[in-house]
Amino acid sequence: VKALHRLLATLMSMLFAASLNQISQCENPFDILELAPLDEGSMEFLRGSTDKVEIILLWIQKLIVESMQSDLLPVPAPVLTRAFQELARGVVNVNEVRKISEFLFPFPYAQLISIMLLLHCLVMPFVAGVLLDKWYWAFLSSFISIFAFWGLNYVAAEIELPFGEDDNDLPMRGMQQYMNRTLLLLLEDSAQQVPR
Repeated sequence: VKALHRLLATLMSMLFAASLNQISQCENPFDILELAPLDEGSMEFLRGSTDKVEIILLWIQKLIVESMQSDLLPVPAPVLTRAFQELARGVVNVNEVRKISEFLFPFPYAQLISIMLLLHCLVMPFVAGVLLDKWYWAFLSSFISIFAFWGLNYVAAEIELPFGEDDNDLPMRGMQQYMNRTLLLLLEDSAQQVPR
């Protein structure tokens, strides 16, 4: 049973890392728990695959079914069905997040926003100068509005792709490390024992 737990933890770590790799622009691979050896043929096939998440999900599902058939995992079918649903739901969520990273903000719309911001920079000082009596109020209102609109544009550009390694991106490596720590915690003997 421990070998099954270790193999399942390794595959779950691989699944999470493959999911993060699929949605991120990170160049370095994520850390994976290697608690159980995987045969080189399978690893070579996985390295050459374009959709690693689906392959690892299939391996996990087959491992669960084979363990159930060999009575290593004596769990009723409805409970396993729920486990399969949760795994599939996770992959569906990864595919939803992939849409954010793969389908960028439309380029013509971004160009239109840039042109409008430049036009605002040119026109706003004149409009403020005509509408306001004091030059310092015209300068201040122009500066604040131009600075605010450009700042919003840069913030929007920064959060458009939150799956990288910039300072303002999501902590992808930290998420993988947390997943690995959680899997290691669940493998401890104390976590496996039901309190009495």
